[in-house]
Amino acid sequence: MVRFSAILLLAACGEEPREEDAPPTTAWEALPHTACDAPSDSTAFTEIGDGGDWGAQRIISSEDLPTTAWGVVVADLNGDDHEDIYLPHFGPGELFLGDGRGGLARVDLVPSEEFGATMSAVAVDVDGDGDLDIVESGYATVRPLYNDGTGTMVLGEPLVNAPDRMFLASSWADADGDGDLDVYLPSFPAEEPDGRDFGPGIADILLRNDGGGVFVDISELLPESNDGHTFGGGFLDLEGDGVPELVSCNDHGAEVRANQVWVWDGERYTDHPDEALKLALDCMGLAAGDLNGDRYLDVAASGWGNLRLAESDGSGGWFSAGAARTLWPEDTDRQRVAWGMEAADIDNDGDLDLAVRYGEWELYTAMEGPSSHNPADQPDALFLQQPDGTFTDEAAALGVADTGIGRGLAVADLNEDGFPDLITRRIHARGLVHLSACTDQSWLSVRLTQPGPNPDAIGAQVTVRAGDSAWHHQVRAGGTSFASSSPPAVHVGLGGEDVVDALEITWPDGETTVLEGIPARQRIRVRR
Repeated sequence: MVRFSAILLLAACGEEPREEDAPPTTAWEALPHTACDAPSDSTAFTEIGDGGDWGAQRIISSEDLPTTAWGVVVADLNGDDHEDIYLPHFGPGELFLGDGRGGLARVDLVPSEEFGATMSAVAVDVDGDGDLDIVESGYATVRPLYNDGTGTMVLGEPLVNAPDRMFLASSWADADGDGDLDVYLPSFPAEEPDGRDFGPGIADILLRNDGGGVFVDISELLPESNDGHTFGGGFLDLEGDGVPELVSCNDHGAEVRANQVWVWDGERYTDHPDEALKLALDCMGLAAGDLNGDRYLDVAASGWGNLRLAESDGSGGWFSAGAARTLWPEDTDRQRVAWGMEAADIDNDGDLDLAVRYGEWELYTAMEGPSSHNPADQPDALFLQQPDGTFTDEAAALGVADTGIGRGLAVADLNEDGFPDLITRRIHARGLVHLSACTDQSWLSVRLTQPGPNPDAIGAQVTVRAGDSAWHHQVRAGGTSFASSSPPAVHVGLGGEDVVDALEITWPDGETTVLEGIPARQRIRVRR
């Protein structure tokens, strides 16, 4: 454990460390942010509109294709410390560079020689060179787009080529402890029978990263329950012990295979014994976070007809908590098919909230016709956690109850005012950016950087302590929402606290750093 406050105290007392042992003069550095000079009474959102480059997105009409790409990626893709947006497409994707104030400028990407039916994407440093790459997935293939650090992408060799399945997500973590990032690929059968007489699913794929762009299939280490219709999921460290579990989000969960949780036993993955984690629904997306402050991850799932929540009891068990926390649609007639879902402290009051993307399943409508359980205009939800732990859908009041055909969702602070914004994807329409108003609530945003093949410290545990409260977060690359990814960073709402008493970082290799006395309301980077 490194306590930088103690090192600085020794230096102040006149005991100067030797040059070869001297720590950095600054353990963390401030990043650009926008001061909240005129706090609002609420975190109401403003949609940035259809002008400029963002409004000129490439749109595929329903006359040309029955559906379009579903995902959205938000991350700093050109190394300027501002968040950018990448939209996967059927064909070459679109990149929009952010200016840190909510502005977005389109960058023309060199078209791929191949036509790719890519539906989703995640930002992750595949080659460990210090900049975030894009990994697209869709029908039959998962392919990396290698970033040169400026946002210029070069198409790499596919990680897999499997025409019998669809890939709607990828999740990355150092599963084998060798320092680089391995990848879990949730898989969905490319063909399914008509009606509700579903057959067996198809096995997900686990790839070990051997470095140098070499990935080895080690799917035989997954258990026999690896046969779901898996839309998403990934590496989630449920117990915060540094060894992530694999959590799957399975469609047709009530009929075929419910969501699964697999635990590494030192030799292979085995089924988690807690049945409460194995949510049975038509799962589309996952959200994960410490909703109750007990340091364990709670897992929420979105699906057709319901939302589910497995909450930790603080002692290594989980229980169904959706009903007790009133996590259900406000408009049960119209909010029927839930897709992207993320946990974030939207209002910075110190409690995690849940954003949920709703939308008509347009392919079902094309096959079966319109129906009351799959309506065309399904408003999104924004469940704000109340002081008693219950949730209230405030999407309409805050201006984010979009009724388009919703799919992917990312949460990120595009204008750097400390309040999370919502970036969403729609079918046959342009994606949306809703910028949140800032209030007088406090916050801290943390990015981690370390040497080696995992520069963004994916898998790190971050605990923030201020006053009598503590918040626990993890750095992830994929694994939540639907077909989308948010930045590999940690955002913490601090309520009324103005100073972080302690920022505790457990790096992926288990080493710990503690920083003390950090002023709140800023974005920082901690360099290892």
